[in-house]
Amino acid sequence: MKAFISTVLVSFIIPSALFVHAIPTPRGSGDRVVDRSTMTHLYEKRTADIADIDKLVIKFADVLEQLEGGFYKLALDKFNASDFEAAGFSDGDVPLQQIQIIQKDEDIHAKVLESALEAAGASPLTCQFNFDAALYDVGTMLATARVAEVIGSSAYSGSANLIQDPKVLSLAAAILAIEGSHSTVTNILSGSGTAVPSPFVVPLNASEVLALVGGFFSGPCDTGIVPNPALTITNAADLRTGAAVSLNSTAFDSSSQGNLFCQILTGNLTETIPYPLNECTIPYGVSGPTYFWVTDSSDPLPNDVIDRSTNTHVVAGPAITIIDCDPQALGIIAVEGEVPYTSTYDSYVAEASPTNYVGPYGCWFHGKSCQGTH
Repeated sequence: MKAFISTVLVSFIIPSALFVHAIPTPRGSGDRVVDRSTMTHLYEKRTADIADIDKLVIKFADVLEQLEGGFYKLALDKFNASDFEAAGFSDGDVPLQQIQIIQKDEDIHAKVLESALEAAGASPLTCQFNFDAALYDVGTMLATARVAEVIGSSAYSGSANLIQDPKVLSLAAAILAIEGSHSTVTNILSGSGTAVPSPFVVPLNASEVLALVGGFFSGPCDTGIVPNPALTITNAADLRTGAAVSLNSTAFDSSSQGNLFCQILTGNLTETIPYPLNECTIPYGVSGPTYFWVTDSSDPLPNDVIDRSTNTHVVAGPAITIIDCDPQALGIIAVEGEVPYTSTYDSYVAEASPTNYVGPYGCWFHGKSCQGTH
């Protein structure tokens, strides 16, 4: 059944003229082989003379690629196909193959960025990370991977306005596209998420990115960038649309919360939705990656990384969760091997439950109440 579904999907998605070239063919001894790392040497030549700000952008991007690549390497060291099957996948090779590809991509990205830095006379940073909590089990690992890919896409998008050299911008754009592909894959592997939950990512500046990923650093890592104070969602397990959100940070205490505001932003919004901090609630209609800031003003923050970077009212954040409102057949197939109960997705949604479906990594809620993945 799984093989049949895969064949049907490929037949509809890939035109026959292209499908012929997608069939693996044996190589002769004289064939030239092009692997995924071929571009490394090209960017060495292109980035030999770049501005200091471009070097800083590349250096910071490399740190993020080291983080992602290191995370996936440890995940692959810890989990095998049987672990994924024990976590609910009908075929553990399905997620395992995708994680292997993503890990290799992140490693290549880091090598390309480091080659570009060295060609420009700069030295890459070597940072240490701790992923113990994120690798607790398969479900936690996949949820972390999902959030990491969203942050990676947002980081590249947010840095574009700083880049002066068009060759560096081209490199960043080339990597950004693949980070977006990784995000789609990890959304599918969640089994509960939408493959592409929003037409836009939320661009983040480097200080915001460090507020999100700083907890993974296990030692000094001088990026030259001051992070925003970290913000923690303390009731992540209870998050869904309509639910209250509890936020905590060393940047404020309980006595000052009455004068602070929660700001909520998704890629579909032009500005944040503000609430008094003690009334912070995920609005109905919000879905996909959802960010939270705490500010000392009720004025909304713009969904514009340039204007937001100069805003003086941010106290802490962002924090992130992913709100899943509707599963898709593709994700269900990736986890379960097929859509259960019925051959049509719409009927499956109706029959599974009018209120919720419990999958291996949490719940999605059909209707107004949608579960969050932190």
